[in-house]
Amino acid sequence: MIRSAVVLLAVALSPAVARAGDTSRIVCNLGVFSKAERARHLELIAMLKDKVAEMRELERGYAFRYSPDLVRSLAEWTTLETKCCPFIDFEIELEPQPGGASWLRLLGTEEVKEFIRTEFKPLIRIARPKGASLWQHDEARALAEARRTGKPLLVDFRADWCSACKMLDADTWADPAVRAEIEAHYVPLQIDMTAEDEDT
Repeated sequence: MIRSAVVLLAVALSPAVARAGDTSRIVCNLGVFSKAERARHLELIAMLKDKVAEMRELERGYAFRYSPDLVRSLAEWTTLETKCCPFIDFEIELEPQPGGASWLRLLGTEEVKEFIRTEFKPLIRIARPKGASLWQHDEARALAEARRTGKPLLVDFRADWCSACKMLDADTWADPAVRAEIEAHYVPLQIDMTAEDEDT
């Protein structure tokens, strides 16, 4: 049994590529693959697109959540991807087991993040369909994530009868800039108080 989160793989950025403003080498080079590697790379991409459960935008990139049984496939894909995109900083994390997820993080400079946003757009779009909830609803899981990541917990108490809550949903939480800030820096938890009395 794994009792704590373990980073299984972290590939550092090449210093020659990581310089701010140096975008000349931020190009995916698929020519580095053998025919067999390219076929396997495409197979893994298709599988990972189908299996992504959640995407989070981070300050330096993106994080994708998968079930823990996919950690080997993530490691295999990452090993191949580092050959064609060595300027991306890859991390794979396995949360405490049993029950924890595996996370794939693609990180880098601002230019690298823009490359990830462009090149991995189908994965990002699949991971977070339009209208997907910003909020977690499992208090224990959100607290565990806040402890694990060191991010503060942002708690939204809402109720169906609360008119201010509806205004927040429409005007604040729906704002892409607000959402991106929350996803990058907080663990968002929403607690539904609908069953509570309006006077409490």
